[in-house]
Amino acid sequence: MSKTSWDIRTRYLVAILLLLFSVFALWSFRELISPLLIAALMAYFLTPLSKILIVRWRVKPKAAANIVYFVVLILLFALPITVLPLLFDEFQNIVQDLNQAVDELQTILAKPIPIGNANIYLGSIIPPIRSALSSGYVPRPQDALYVLEVTSRNFLWLLVILVTAYYLVTDWERLRSNLIALAPKEQQAELNRVYRNIRLIWNSYLLGQVRLIFILILMYSIAWSAIGLRGAIALGILAGVLNLLPEVGPAIIAIIAAVVAFLEGSSFLPISNLWFTL
Repeated sequence: MSKTSWDIRTRYLVAILLLLFSVFALWSFRELISPLLIAALMAYFLTPLSKILIVRWRVKPKAAANIVYFVVLILLFALPITVLPLLFDEFQNIVQDLNQAVDELQTILAKPIPIGNANIYLGSIIPPIRSALSSGYVPRPQDALYVLEVTSRNFLWLLVILVTAYYLVTDWERLRSNLIALAPKEQQAELNRVYRNIRLIWNSYLLGQVRLIFILILMYSIAWSAIGLRGAIALGILAGVLNLLPEVGPAIIAIIAAVVAFLEGSSFLPISNLWFTL
């Protein structure tokens, strides 16, 4: 049985054509990328839960995937009427404190700062900061059709995410096997090995980040609640999430927490706001 192999020029040509086709496909379907990535991450986090049911309670894979998916879906839809309103109130209080800090900063920067023979006005930095802290946009009556269009489109993307996530949770193993089966038989074992190695490394990294986020959320929330910092839970969640930004994230949450502490003080410690901030 003779084997045909491509020469190096043919391989480069095919690789370039595949690269160009991939770029074209990504550009043509770019609106689908974000929803599919969200669905993939959702399925990725749900899969270990279904495996726990399979291993510990001997539940069939299909039934385990269905149980995990619909329980999590119910919890997600229950969040807007349970936990989210409390967090929203805390975030609103934090935004009000930041707006108050901006007002005080605007008063200070209203006067020019003399440097040598020149006067420097820094008041122009206040409008962008105030715009970033704006409480939101109130639609006008003439914008009703636009709001309806955006809402309908977001609802459709939500359906795409939920359906795709369900399919990935319930049929990922079969889908992966079918994709690898498209490769030549002599390459399938190597592809399976590469897939397992990538999955192991990615699992270790992602689960480590998730654990770190939850640990930081608990640590900051408990510590700041213990000393009476207002909005401690909301600030703790921000601290955990912003930790994903090296150096910058911790600095941002430190500044926000210091501003809230200086303006509000402690809810029960009998010390000045300055000492409380320190």
